[in-house]
Amino acid sequence: MEHSLKPNALMAACDEKTRFLIYLLNAYMALRKALKNDKKKEVRFWAASSLGIVGVKGAIADLSEALGSEGDANVRVEIARALGKIGDGTAIPALAEGMKRKNESVEVKKAIIAALRNIREPGVLPILLTALKEEKDPSIRSVAGEAYLDVGREDAVPEALKCLKDKSWQVRWWLIEGFGDLGDARAVSEIAKLLVEDKEPSVRKQAAWALGNIGDIQALEKLE
Repeated sequence: MEHSLKPNALMAACDEKTRFLIYLLNAYMALRKALKNDKKKEVRFWAASSLGIVGVKGAIADLSEALGSEGDANVRVEIARALGKIGDGTAIPALAEGMKRKNESVEVKKAIIAALRNIREPGVLPILLTALKEEKDPSIRSVAGEAYLDVGREDAVPEALKCLKDKSWQVRWWLIEGFGDLGDARAVSEIAKLLVEDKEPSVRKQAAWALGNIGDIQALEKLE
């Protein structure tokens, strides 16, 4: 003879810890369903946000799919943020595709770059470098350059140095910031040129700061 318990009876039969886990599982499944199917963009936004807070790696597939299919840019921003909070490398392909989306908004691309930065795996570096070199919007190139140096560290220096000639002073400023934080003496010569030659005062000021922060004797000589 088969015995079965109704859901309420099953919950009553469980201990407190098990009931809590069941509640969490139900909430997690409801969030996944809302992200995919709810007609209200506000609900999809908060579903993505909550999945990022929960941080379950099982949500990566749903979030990755949603990043490609979601029609609202604000929701896509939150989906990218959620993937960044989870911080797992399995999200890299979806984030890379998100950077290639035609006519994607600046804010979504910046959120994707932030997510890639948070993942901090070698696989993000080619994506960040491409954004630094090829994106049309200088604010995107700026955050990409900062992220590229932060994740790649010493390995990122040679390619990042080439980008100090970027036509946007914002990009040059943020790269100098990254070099100054990194403290790699290989950047001294190029930064010293900007200190003397750059037409933007804020870039020259940033160059002076970076040379001092690097602290290499060659850098200090450039400041004399």
